[in-house]
Amino acid sequence: MTVDQWTELKAHFEMARRTEKCYAEVLLYGMYENQINLGHLLFLRLILADVQKVNKAFEAKDADQTKLLKDLMTLLSSLVKKVVIPTEQSDVLTCRLEDHLNPKPYLGYLFETYVYNVKAQKTDGFSLADEAVKRESSIRFITTLVDQIRQRLPDNITVLQKTSLLSVENSLCAVTELLIPLLEAMAMPPETMEKIQNQGSKITLLGWKPISPT
Repeated sequence: MTVDQWTELKAHFEMARRTEKCYAEVLLYGMYENQINLGHLLFLRLILADVQKVNKAFEAKDADQTKLLKDLMTLLSSLVKKVVIPTEQSDVLTCRLEDHLNPKPYLGYLFETYVYNVKAQKTDGFSLADEAVKRESSIRFITTLVDQIRQRLPDNITVLQKTSLLSVENSLCAVTELLIPLLEAMAMPPETMEKIQNQGSKITLLGWKPISPT
């Protein structure tokens, strides 16, 4: 909403600082006057839209539990990819991002286009120093977000990643993936693993009727 009404809000606080002479209005107008701040909000909107999408998936009552972790890992991977050097092969769960940061990553079409256009206009409310600060803070926002997501992941994340093998989509597929990687991660006896895999391979031979969206 702030992004969509940027011009109107800027005009409002400009008028307010003149008429009410309130310190808060002066600060807010200064924020809106600095044009790079709009670019930063365009960047944040892009990132937070992806985060909100994953949050809603976890809040859904009929969500496929085996797919939720995949959605979270996809978000984590996309965030890491935005700030690391493209040629770097990094483990999204363990790598220290500060050692692999791209010095000038692409921060989204709207952000980059906005900055380019403002530069071309050569307006007073924009400086290269401001751009550098916002780029740095945008990168720092992503690295902090990645760290926060990592801290909330369970210790047995590698086992949970394999639970997607139990998804309805995989179980009822004509060519199913073997359950062995998951069973091995759970340290099951070989005889038990063989029985479970054998039973799993027969699932597609049974008649199934969908009873939920998952």
